[in-house]
Amino acid sequence: MANQWRKLSSSAYGYSLARLALNSCMLCDEETDPEFVGFSTDKETYEPLVETLVKLLKRFCEGESSAELTQEALDLREACRKQMETLIGFVDNFRTYEYVFNRMERKYLDDIPTVEDSDEEFLRRLVHYITDVEDGATMNQRIQLVIRELPVRMTRQKFYSILRESLSAYIGSDKESLDSIMYFVRSASMLEMIEEQKSQKPELAELLDQLREQNFSDMPKETYLKFQGKIAEVGSQLSDETDLFRDLQEMANDLCVVCLCKPSAVRDAVEEQHVGAILRAVCDAWEKKEEIAENVFEELEALEGVQEEYFEKYMRMDFKDDSWENEEQAALAFRVVSLISDSPFAILEKAESEGEVDRVMLDRTVDDFIAEVDPLLKSLPKPVSRAIMAGVLGVIPFCFNSTQELFEYVKNSLEGCSDWAERETSKELLEMLMEEEDYDLV
Repeated sequence: MANQWRKLSSSAYGYSLARLALNSCMLCDEETDPEFVGFSTDKETYEPLVETLVKLLKRFCEGESSAELTQEALDLREACRKQMETLIGFVDNFRTYEYVFNRMERKYLDDIPTVEDSDEEFLRRLVHYITDVEDGATMNQRIQLVIRELPVRMTRQKFYSILRESLSAYIGSDKESLDSIMYFVRSASMLEMIEEQKSQKPELAELLDQLREQNFSDMPKETYLKFQGKIAEVGSQLSDETDLFRDLQEMANDLCVVCLCKPSAVRDAVEEQHVGAILRAVCDAWEKKEEIAENVFEELEALEGVQEEYFEKYMRMDFKDDSWENEEQAALAFRVVSLISDSPFAILEKAESEGEVDRVMLDRTVDDFIAEVDPLLKSLPKPVSRAIMAGVLGVIPFCFNSTQELFEYVKNSLEGCSDWAERETSKELLEMLMEEEDYDLV
């Protein structure tokens, strides 16, 4: 048991060190000509964080104490996380309006292809696509994707009833699980973004205000095309920015892992030399605003396969809660595992259990949400309210008792939509879902 931390720290150190070297080179290539193409640029926020990272890398190469570097790397990670929360808030808001404008498109543009199948044949294929899987997780994922694209034709009370019933699946689970799904529910409802986040991107906040004031039932074509173009432009910009901050977060994570594990890891001196040469070249290129030296790529070749080798070792480990010598080591291991996880923004501290969810807790949580979202849904135009409902229904564990019940829900959603443009667009998007998986009903 005494060797468990050494095994974990050694594999995690080697993996993160190699990945940090590779990603640093990629970052340096991008930053020799940094451009943000889009509605607004975010260089003022992004570049200072990159500069902080580069300074930390330089100090790491100079052999500075891991303890101080670790805390500053964690601070950088937290700054990236806050920026990502702001970006995700805007993404969710604009996704709602993208949903609305997509379903209006056929009213303004000609020659948009339609699904040629009859409604009955299309429904049959769609339900078969959802249920033609071997595992429940995949089927639930497909249900969520389909539900989000279907036209929403229900009262707010029916929507709240479905929400409460679906979230009942969390009764008996940890409260943290319920809190997690409620974050996504609130975000899909345009409730999660706060004023401080809006102030960070005033141009985008202003565009959201303009969209909220629009009359969607009687919108001139030129107005539609103007906003449709802006929404597409903003979507591209936000996608680029979220990618950049996610990459930066992963590098901060790897630096944290390296600093946390270095004191106890079994290290390869040759690999460290190659990484050191790479990181020093990256720091030098960043400071001079020049392209990275060509000889660095020889150093990278020397690390080929190293990242994968350490990751395989890491993945073969299976540590239990009692694998650690003391609570301090257990907390350190939890941090390292979280930093290497698939979620770059994972929480690094193990939360104390707040108990299991019971019916009283669930009803209180849902009631609080309804009290907050109901005035918003009442104040918004119907197409926007329906888009919010679709977004929420697309993230909750929507349950059906039988295939027939699923069929009836899909059928009623399409047949109950009197707006031909919305109905045909929904069918087109659902057809695209099936085509993405090369699904074909024989």
